[in-house]
Amino acid sequence: MQCTELITKILNKKNKKMEKQIQNLNKIGEIAKNFHMNCRTFTDSVKNKIDLLISGEDCVIIEVSHQPNFMPYYGVWKKSVFAHYLVNFLEEKRIPAVALFGFVDQDTTMSPFLYRNKIPYYSKEGYKNIGFKIKGENEWWRLWCKQPLPPLKEVEKQIDFLITAYTNCGLSRDDEDLIQLEKLFRACYINSNSFSEANAKFFSKICNEMFDLDVIFFIYSEVQKSNIFTNSFEYLLSKRREYVDIYNKTIEQRGLELEKVQEDHVPFWYHCECGGKVRLKANEIGENIILKGTCPICKHGFEIEVGNDFDLSAIYKSISFEAVSRELIVPDVLGTDVYVEGLGGSLLFRQISDVIAERLRFNKPLTVRWKSHDKYVSVILHKIIFDFVRRYSISSLKYKLQDMDTNYRIIYEKIAELDIQQDTLKKELKRYKHQSNEFLTILERLRDINLRKKKLNAEIARLSSILLNIQRLSKAYNTIPSIIDEVVSVGFDNVLKHWMSDLKNNDFDIEHTIKLPVKTVKGVDYKAIVTFIDFIENYPAGGESDLNTI
Repeated sequence: MQCTELITKILNKKNKKMEKQIQNLNKIGEIAKNFHMNCRTFTDSVKNKIDLLISGEDCVIIEVSHQPNFMPYYGVWKKSVFAHYLVNFLEEKRIPAVALFGFVDQDTTMSPFLYRNKIPYYSKEGYKNIGFKIKGENEWWRLWCKQPLPPLKEVEKQIDFLITAYTNCGLSRDDEDLIQLEKLFRACYINSNSFSEANAKFFSKICNEMFDLDVIFFIYSEVQKSNIFTNSFEYLLSKRREYVDIYNKTIEQRGLELEKVQEDHVPFWYHCECGGKVRLKANEIGENIILKGTCPICKHGFEIEVGNDFDLSAIYKSISFEAVSRELIVPDVLGTDVYVEGLGGSLLFRQISDVIAERLRFNKPLTVRWKSHDKYVSVILHKIIFDFVRRYSISSLKYKLQDMDTNYRIIYEKIAELDIQQDTLKKELKRYKHQSNEFLTILERLRDINLRKKKLNAEIARLSSILLNIQRLSKAYNTIPSIIDEVVSVGFDNVLKHWMSDLKNNDFDIEHTIKLPVKTVKGVDYKAIVTFIDFIENYPAGGESDLNTI
């Protein structure tokens, strides 16, 4: 599908926004304005879009959401680029549109992607972790927006590591993209109030400043304070039994690899003052409903009475979505027309929310995905690959490694034959006196066998070493890294240029690969790198030499 066809679908499905939805979008505009002013990304294009929301004009709403992860991989950034592209495509047709990107900062810190990521690296794993650690026995249960910034010395240590990692591999210290990245890193991770805020600022800086996108960002924890979701939470709570029933039946009918929820399940989380996220259970006593739960951090118990009218007015600032309820409530409250989704685990929850939305009459927007995958060779690997190719001819390696199983078998068979000869000669040696001609002759033959065995073992070690190097380089090449590596290896401008070109020229809903050109490192012949990459991408499967299983 290309954008022209999608726009037709959007316009055919679009309904005029209700007055309440327009009011909600107005509030989102004010909240987003505060975020962009604080982040210093209140560009002219951002201002124009926020003004459109605040003015109350009925426009197409394109929605994106994601946790404010630590420098996530390219797929997350592509969602914002895709949303921007769709908005501009609509505007060319004189159809007002706004792209809204919500940072879901109320998740727990259990996912390591929130606070760390990776870059390609020549190692056993094929990558090097970047980012920080969350310490403390129960810290994983804390709200992400409550996690403090890492200590300043840890931030500076991480900046130094990244600069060293790239400059040691041949990238100039004066590289503009590396310098810009360092400035952004330092500005965002030193001048913020929480870890999630720093991540959100970094994301906005790149999107709104470096890529010049007109995507509007807002933070869920701030929106929760505005009370725009409360009525929808109350409605969903009133339909709790139906919600649970549809949820579990959808898992069963579609064979989804998700856990079913309990009969007393409550479709949202409660936040303890200590920062912990509390799983609530509904306890019905006559017509009265009490929500109960225990904080996993401070162990404080809660009993929240909501009555038979499901009144959440006293606690709305202290609740947040679970995966499915977010996909029901937010598009309904905002009147979302198009939701740009990723390629991860959210697709499973989407199957459940689609069924519930239809049964309980929530707004169900069109969902779209940009099914492209980026391929490039990190500048970190250029010198390592070039040095490897200079040592070993790829043309000869191709045949040698293709027959690795055969080579190993032949060598081991030869060693086994020599072992038998060795045992036979040792037994025969006992029959003769020391220094006799027969004894010395046999001894010479044993020395020759030992020498041949050493050469064969050395050949096995050499082949194994070559294979190990290829495996490590293959792992590093196939690592899906943080955006850091992509913008440093390809360049901020070049990344955006190729993404936009792909959206213009290819069907976004068909799986395809975007091959990105990379910077050259002084003293490296890129033809040799291309030859090596072609070799590992087309390497045949089989036995110990199977690189496809790495």
